[in-house]
Amino acid sequence: MSEKQQILPFQPVIDRLRDPEYTDTDFAVALGVTRDILRTWTQKGIRFYVADKLVTRLGYRDWE
Repeated sequence: MSEKQQILPFQPVIDRLRDPEYTDTDFAVALGVTRDILRTWTQKGIRFYVADKLVTRLGYRDWE
């Protein structure tokens, strides 16, 4: 049985990374996801392990 993943709010990511000039599609492309995924994260939050992969891929994860 797998452990339920913690759901994190996505708004802090939007607040920190989104350029106000970006459309939803532009922002989704910049994150490497579809607009539908971006909408889901915005409405329901993002699972911890997905957030971890996202910040690592974007270079925000510090391993030191």
